[in-house]
Amino acid sequence: MKIKKTAALVLAMLMTTAALAGCGGGGTGNSENKDTTDVTKADGILLNSDTAAEETRMEIGDVEVSIGDAKLINYEGEDVVVVEYTLKNNGDAEQNFTGVVHADGYQDDERLTPTVVTGVDGVDMMTLSQNIGKGHQISVQKAFRLKSKDEIVEIDVTEITSGQDAPQSIIKYYSISE
Repeated sequence: MKIKKTAALVLAMLMTTAALAGCGGGGTGNSENKDTTDVTKADGILLNSDTAAEETRMEIGDVEVSIGDAKLINYEGEDVVVVEYTLKNNGDAEQNFTGVVHADGYQDDERLTPTVVTGVDGVDMMTLSQNIGKGHQISVQKAFRLKSKDEIVEIDVTEITSGQDAPQSIIKYYSISE
């Protein structure tokens, strides 16, 4: 149990460092990241979803966010789902995914543990903190360790707010069929 807590703490520190790295300095404004972020290139099982596309897209001020494809992969002996999101910046200021929304995964009402995946074709976790400029769009990925291959995977994306209004959110459900 102590190992799991230590691993979770290390993962949280890595994700915080990546998010802070994206907040500082100038961004590239580059929207051409499809070479590194195309979940369909990863070896694994593309997950099925019956959730309508219009239900998995939202506008937050000048930013559009949507939930895309998800793929089940085996990463270091564990079942991991990699979810792809799209972020489009229509505003003047640079934006990044982690500064606009928070994404979580669930199975059977239990929160899934976020996981850092490296060295897998089509997967690039650094996109979470990549800044993009006005008029640009980026594919972003986040991975979660699954609890079971038999349960529906629920991905929730919630707007980060100042606390004055109820945050917007979108949900997409995926099923795993081999």
